[in-house]
Amino acid sequence: KQWYQRRVRVSGSSPLSSSMVTPPSFSSSSFSEMGCSDIGRCQDGREIRFNFLSNKGFQINRPNGFVLVGARSPQLGATTLLAVVDRSYLPDEEGRASQGFVGDCVGCGRRFRFFTEFSHHINLKLATQPKKQKHLKYYIETTSNGELIRGKPLGWKV
Repeated sequence: KQWYQRRVRVSGSSPLSSSMVTPPSFSSSSFSEMGCSDIGRCQDGREIRFNFLSNKGFQINRPNGFVLVGARSPQLGATTLLAVVDRSYLPDEEGRASQGFVGDCVGCGRRFRFFTEFSHHINLKLATQPKKQKHLKYYIETTSNGELIRGKPLGWKV
């Protein structure tokens, strides 16, 4: 991941004060002060679609204990969004999962502690309110060639 730094002078501040700015990597007309609303991009305008990233050879940062998963919603059609999620909040073999959520955006790397905020950030249109994490549908695995492929489904208890 590359981060670009630029010094920005804040009005009324000394020339030595600055802040870090990350320029957006998007070319979308739907980007506003509220963020990007394109399906397949996060609020920062970065690409997060499985079909786009699966063959591009992108290196996706996965901290220890986190796994790559595919998220889907009926409102997205055939689009699958990628996310990096703390494994402890995903269902075990019996379909049980811990309460809560911790996940990272694949596009910008931002961490979220609430699924509702996360789903808004990745423009995942939620179909239901209860059991929202069930929009996380399956594991995404990496082949020996570095390609991303759809893995086994997440076994959410009904």
